[in-house]
Amino acid sequence: MVEDSLYTVDIPSASAQTQCLFYVEASDTIDVSGIYPADARTDPYGYSVGLTDISFIQQVDFGDDSSYVAGEVKNITGVVTAGRGTYRDNMFIVQQGAGAWSGIHVYDPSYAVPAARGDSVILSGRVQEYYNLTELYLFTDCYTEVSSGNPVYETLVPTSEITSSSI
Repeated sequence: MVEDSLYTVDIPSASAQTQCLFYVEASDTIDVSGIYPADARTDPYGYSVGLTDISFIQQVDFGDDSSYVAGEVKNITGVVTAGRGTYRDNMFIVQQGAGAWSGIHVYDPSYAVPAARGDSVILSGRVQEYYNLTELYLFTDCYTEVSSGNPVYETLVPTSEITSSSI
């Protein structure tokens, strides 16, 4: 026991892309116990080992709308292509390279992340579907700006490739 009643535990190592779920349960000498988070048995905390390509999160089979990893915790890296406030004050877009499935919306519930166009970032959050839009729900204090002023990939789509189903 540490003097201020804080305890630590070593979590065993795991291979890349492993989803680790956990919760804390404690009891004292008079059998008073508690669990955190309160709904831990149905919705424990989680983290992901290693980085996940955005294209892996986004790619689905033809006709499917939802990410196959919705509900999972993922760590990503990329360049901010639309900074916070471009679309909404609590959302920005991160992209890895160019091409299909290379970008993802990031929802910032704190409204405080300073994501600006051209920032190279590392993020952690839970993949979720919001009105048929796959997004990363950013965890508190899980935003790292690696550098700024990076080139942004422009995606040009010829009008001949736009159909009513893609709008």
